[in-house]
Amino acid sequence: MDRKTVSKLKLAFWNKLGVSEACAYAGISVEAYKKALAENGKLAHQMTLAQMYQSMRAHEKMSKEIVRGNGTLAMKWLERREPERYNPAYILKYGKSSEG
Repeated sequence: MDRKTVSKLKLAFWNKLGVSEACAYAGISVEAYKKALAENGKLAHQMTLAQMYQSMRAHEKMSKEIVRGNGTLAMKWLERREPERYNPAYILKYGKSSEG
């Protein structure tokens, strides 16, 4: 697979396109994509990272804001990560956890 095709695939994945859409954008078939991944472990790793890019960036930004002291964001994160301890709606519905 040439560099131009790899770059197009990465760009498509960075923009949260699925495999079939990314392949169409890059001008290759899904079968050719899967074959290239099977034959080239480094390429497979690059494509996995490209597919995770948006989520990784979002986590990075969120973590930086929490470290900077953004208490509101920290509380929202806790409410989603540990609803049984920090989410008021969850606690009202199910009761407080034994840990809290």
